[in-house]
This record gives sequence, C-alpha cells and structure tokens, in this order.
Amino acid sequence: MYEVYMRLQFDSPCLGSTPDDTDDTVSRMRRGPNGNVIFSQTWWRTIICQGAESYSKHQERVKSVLWTPNVDGTTKMYRRHYKLKSKDGEYNGHIMDHESFLSGDIIGVKALVPDDISLEDLKDIMSLAGEYFGISPFGWKKGFGKFKVLELSHTRLKEQRNGQSKVVDQGESTGDNTSNS
Repeated sequence: MYEVYMRLQFDSPCLGSTPDDTDDTVSRMRRGPNGNVIFSQTWWRTIICQGAESYSKHQERVKSVLWTPNVDGTTKMYRRHYKLKSKDGEYNGHIMDHESFLSGDIIGVKALVPDDISLEDLKDIMSLAGEYFGISPFGWKKGFGKFKVLELSHTRLKEQRNGQSKVVDQGESTGDNTSNS
C-alpha cells in the first residue's frame, strides 16, 4: 500500500448536515476530537466505488482504499433557501445556514491505496467520482459536493511516521503544477 495526499476543489457547495446544539436553523460539519472536519470512510468508499464502476477498472480493489477521516480545509457559512408545504397546502419559504466548503474551496485528504492501483488510475477514478457524484454530508444526490482533483501525490509515509522527514516529499504527482522552477 502507498499513501497519497489529494487536493480537491469544490465545484458546488459541500454542506454540513449535523444539527447545531444551540440553533435549529444551522447545520454544521462533523468534527473530530481535535476539531478538524471529518468525512466518514463510508462516504469516500461510496464515491470511489461509483467512480471505479464508471471507469470500468479496479471495481473490487478500490474497496481496499483506506481514508483518513480528517479533512484539511476552512469552512464558511452557506445560506440555503427552500420551501416546505404547510398543512393548508401552501409552500412557505425557509432558510437553513450550513457550515460548508463553498464552490472554489480546496480541501486535502489522505488515503492508503493498494499498490496495484496506479496514481494515474486513482486520479481518473476520483475525477469521475467528483464530477458525477461528489461528496457532501448534506446530500451529494442533491448535487452538492461536486469537485475536481487538483493534485494527487505520493507521500513519504514511512519516513514521516518515523520523524525522519520534516517536509512532506510530494514525490510523484499527477497535479496540474505549472510552476517554472
């Protein structure tokens, strides 16, 4: 297995769905004990499996990809307007504020990937998953959380874990790096 770091940019808002304890008009992102936003492994597994089905390759192997729950990124608030039908049949307007990653926001996530799935195949699978399915706690089936893959890089897993490396070696990358160094 090898570890990758992915940078994803949202094309549509990714909305939180956890009710706020103090305000019933606000939905938050799930957070881990350290305060970071977390996305369940199940959510990632669902979209990578859908991406692999669409890609027609690695359909069984992607089930072995392991995702960190922590998501790197800064959330903002998104105001969602919607209508509900009342008892008298009228539609009334409502507002819900969601802690969110907005369109254009970039997040980072790490995963352990089986050696027999190439970095290029993984990028293609995740690109399909992001374009057609997306990831959003509130509801990817409602069109939220669509994304594109900006970068997908190997990390130096063993050296990082042993404290031998202070800087993450991005190593092989499939990103759209356009720097002229």
